[in-house]
Amino acid sequence: MKFRVKKIAAAMAAGLGVSVVGTAHADSILFPYFAVSDTVTSIFSVMNMAGTKPGNAATTLRYSYWYKAGASAGSLSGTCRHIDIDRNTSLNDVVTFDSSGHFAADPNVLFEPTTRQINAKYPADAGQDFAVMNELPARGFLLVDNSTLLGAIEGTLQGEVFMIDYAAGAVWGYAAYNAAPTGVAASTFDFSDSAERQGEVLAGSEQANAAGVAPASGAVPTAVLPIASNVSTGDVTTKFFVTPIAHDVVSSTGAVVPALAPYQDRGDLAAAVRLDISAYTGDSLDVMFDRDENPISGVISIPVVCVGGVGLDTLLDANILRQYGDFGGWTAIRTVGAQVLNAPGGANAGARTIANNQAIIMKLEYNVEGSFIGESFRGAFNNSIWLRRGIRESVVRDASGNLTIGSVNAGSADAPIWVDVADDADQRRISAKQ
Repeated sequence: MKFRVKKIAAAMAAGLGVSVVGTAHADSILFPYFAVSDTVTSIFSVMNMAGTKPGNAATTLRYSYWYKAGASAGSLSGTCRHIDIDRNTSLNDVVTFDSSGHFAADPNVLFEPTTRQINAKYPADAGQDFAVMNELPARGFLLVDNSTLLGAIEGTLQGEVFMIDYAAGAVWGYAAYNAAPTGVAASTFDFSDSAERQGEVLAGSEQANAAGVAPASGAVPTAVLPIASNVSTGDVTTKFFVTPIAHDVVSSTGAVVPALAPYQDRGDLAAAVRLDISAYTGDSLDVMFDRDENPISGVISIPVVCVGGVGLDTLLDANILRQYGDFGGWTAIRTVGAQVLNAPGGANAGARTIANNQAIIMKLEYNVEGSFIGESFRGAFNNSIWLRRGIRESVVRDASGNLTIGSVNAGSADAPIWVDVADDADQRRISAKQ
């Protein structure tokens, strides 16, 4: 790791988090979920490609953790606490670190010899310890940004994480989410559906109805394996890890009500999730199909603040579990507003609340005992799926149902390429033109 540039003064960069220099602005990535405990840690890798234009090179990245810890770690209603740290970086650097410090001594940087860590100014006695999640257990989300960098080029941060249960021998992970650039996104920390790249965010409409509550749109179909909490033979635990996502709202008067500042960089965002197969049955109370195509009703909505793990069994009525838990079936999950998004009516719409109807949802299926349908094996299994549907489905279309967005890639001389995205409910046709 090399350091050839001087750090830009924080005072100079303070107002530049959402500024545009050319077609670029400070870049940021979101790890929507991580976990640490006595037997689990989260291993992060962050790659920094900032500085691919003359004069643009970062000397630090900021790591902002929003988390619940200790007795509150499993709470769905509690707000998140916050800690942020600045850590050294340089052009084309990668750093891999153990957020809880289980697999490495100070400064908890992995796979780098001591001499290289010293050259990179990582040692903990230099204030560069990476293992800040040492109050166990804890779960939360992590933002990494180079907002202290004037004119950082969009898309220059990438990341990956895997969570390892070193007691049971189970691992799962994902690639971090880097939202689209300024001109599409409203803020450095705007990770909403309107700025997504690959359908990362599940969303209801940003258009509030007469009651001020934005209706939810498409739910994501997902399989249901035999449920571990059932009284009989089920041995698969299914959980949905939910991270509410900040977003603007179009009020009932047509005014845009922006998300509370600074968008995702806060710990009190709220959204709710529920199961819903009404699109396939026409009945708003239907939540699941059994394995003989019979619809099952019984709506339960569960709100989540900041981040939380929602068990599939808690989204189903106890009588459903008793009758169908041994077998499973399939369902679809969607996000809904936990509260009224903004007050309706009047020339000036009401103030934005912490309520949102957008969230990132990751589905986990696991068994830490090493058993599947009564057969035992060594180790455990832990399957994860980032649930996705569509792209920017909450954004208002034209009369033909088309959405025109700026491409996340720039053409020659940084000229944007415009992409028309047509939506026919399930298929999207994309064509590019200058």
